[in-house]
Amino acid sequence: MLPVAAAANKPAISPTAETVLDRTYPLTRSLSFYINRDPGKPGDKNVVEFLRYILSPEGQQIVAADGHFTPLLPKIAEAQSQSLDRQEAAPRKNESSNDSN
Repeated sequence: MLPVAAAANKPAISPTAETVLDRTYPLTRSLSFYINRDPGKPGDKNVVEFLRYILSPEGQQIVAADGHFTPLLPKIAEAQSQSLDRQEAAPRKNESSNDSN
């Protein structure tokens, strides 16, 4: 494959797994997942479990083996997993304030 430069005054970078992972190769793209949920309410249990799975080491191994996408760096997958956990564990708005009655 032909190396690509981000600009005329920048060096050309070859597309390798390493340069795609560390984002030095200029033609990378991100794939984002968004959960459609009501504000302050948990996400659909099945969707959240799917996201946890694809962020897990096992899920990332499957991504790598498939070959169509580059897996996340482990620190990024872990950070995203922790973010998902925090969002799901956050106190919910609209919960009944009469829980103690």
